[in-house]
Amino acid sequence: MENLSTLFKECDVKAIRCVVVSCTNCLADNLDNLPEIQFVPGMQIIIDGEFGLIATFPQEHPEYFGDYRLLGLLDENFVNGIATVTLPLSSGTYLVYVDVHWSGGDDEFTLLRYVFKLVRDFELDDIPESSPSLYISVGAEGTELHRIRAAQGTTSWFPAFAFMDRIQTGDTVPGFGYEASGEHPLDFWRETWECIDFGAFRADVGSGINNIEVRLDFGFPPTSLSVRRWSTDFIGMTSEMWNIYEAIEVTGNVFFIHNDGSDYIYEVVASWARGEHSFGSASYTFRLNTAA
Repeated sequence: MENLSTLFKECDVKAIRCVVVSCTNCLADNLDNLPEIQFVPGMQIIIDGEFGLIATFPQEHPEYFGDYRLLGLLDENFVNGIATVTLPLSSGTYLVYVDVHWSGGDDEFTLLRYVFKLVRDFELDDIPESSPSLYISVGAEGTELHRIRAAQGTTSWFPAFAFMDRIQTGDTVPGFGYEASGEHPLDFWRETWECIDFGAFRADVGSGINNIEVRLDFGFPPTSLSVRRWSTDFIGMTSEMWNIYEAIEVTGNVFFIHNDGSDYIYEVVASWARGEHSFGSASYTFRLNTAA
């Protein structure tokens, strides 16, 4: 866990210290000088010193100070003077505060409010419930010649609520999200599964077409992706060829191939993240035949 700050009776450099009855004026006078702190799940506020109680009142409705959402830490959030900070899933700047009624020293019986400015810089609301499909558009000279779907292989996916739990606990939360293992493309294209229409994942580009554009269309764009390919001569040779492949240069979500009369199996490996935290990865495979 990361300690956001320790609350002393003296003013902390990371927090505004206000007498509660005059807190509005105190915030107005000091808010611009309050440092912005990048929120990290697991942040803690620690109250160090003798205090009588946490006197923060619950909010019946969302409260704001100017453009900033106010979030109060309640007595129930603290255990032995320590509270773990949580923020809504939407990005933005939040003013997190706690009202402390001190019970000793010069500030005995004084009710003080401590305010922190926390920034969350990524959105979770748009994370879909399941991993996105991948469609392949194959074209030349501005004309789409084929559009096929890629078969999805090994996948790990955590929708918004599960992703937040995951980064707070540092691990997968049982019952949320999903992980699935798939075959390596060189095994998949042995075409041993009778229930799969392998033709849906394949395009015969045809001869006489050069500088073929291949566009990767995700329903939810990945943070990063890579593309590799194998000749169909290596189908079934996974143990020998699984890590021996031709890497394909991708610009954005597009790459180009030449009509060299070959039949290739492609694999796309994509990942999705918010900040430093990954919430999804998936591999896909499809087949393009320029020999047909």
